[in-house]
Amino acid sequence: MRNFLAGFLSCVALIIAIGALARSLAGETWFVSTVASYHYNTDKKYEQQNWGFGIEQKLADNFAVIAGGYRNSNRRDSMYFGAAWAPVQIYGPLRLGVAAMMVGGYETPKNTEVLKAAFPFLTAEYKGFGFNIPIIPPVSGTTPGVIGLQFKVRW
Repeated sequence: MRNFLAGFLSCVALIIAIGALARSLAGETWFVSTVASYHYNTDKKYEQQNWGFGIEQKLADNFAVIAGGYRNSNRRDSMYFGAAWAPVQIYGPLRLGVAAMMVGGYETPKNTEVLKAAFPFLTAEYKGFGFNIPIIPPVSGTTPGVIGLQFKVRW
């Protein structure tokens, strides 16, 4: 837990530094709360309530740097750092995008502690509130595939 906290605080410090720069360029800061997930493979007993928190710092209307931590589906602490780009407006505030990140806290066949991940997501923001729905496809030996849910509020 101590390593998780130290790593997470380092990510938060980096995001705040980037945020200070982005704020001077009119970027928005969003606090994000990870709340749940649904796994495609329901045979295993994955944790479906994945509480956590993070930060999204907008650098442009459809591009943000992201960092946070959460309790993963294997009941381990995870932290992530990356970028999210949502260029496709679907309807009103609903957008489709792709996120690329590094995430720790998962076991893999190679026992790698830090994974690289890229996946599509849906997002919407309206009047200071919003949500993200990451859609992570199945990857043999790593993840059974999962749909997540995050709520967010603009700071």
